[in-house]
Amino acid sequence: MPAGTIRESTLPMQAIRDAVNDQTSINAFIDNNGFGGGFLSEFIAYHGVWYQSLHSDPSDSAWSVAAGHIHVGAQTPLNQARRATEISLRELIGYVDSVVPEPSGLALLATGALGLFSRRFASSRSAA
Repeated sequence: MPAGTIRESTLPMQAIRDAVNDQTSINAFIDNNGFGGGFLSEFIAYHGVWYQSLHSDPSDSAWSVAAGHIHVGAQTPLNQARRATEISLRELIGYVDSVVPEPSGLALLATGALGLFSRRFASSRSAA
């Protein structure tokens, strides 16, 4: 990509902003003015969104559903920052749940059986 290329967030930004604004006293907003600067946080965020773009196909074994960057101001009280983080994660999880298909009943049964077998195998090995 050419220098200065902006990679867009794939987070449910509107839902996160609205939920944070509805449930806290934080004035959450989406910065639509373009480039956020050349600081480390933007550099790291760019790479996260870049990785997501490389693995955005649901058939990819390393499928990445969403990526983006949320910046919290340095003067945000800890309890409000923690609350906003919890809200953001809840919104993201809800979004991911709406995108990723639920496993079939057979897949859940197989996963449960494998977990049970693994525990029994580990228990029998430690007892030996």
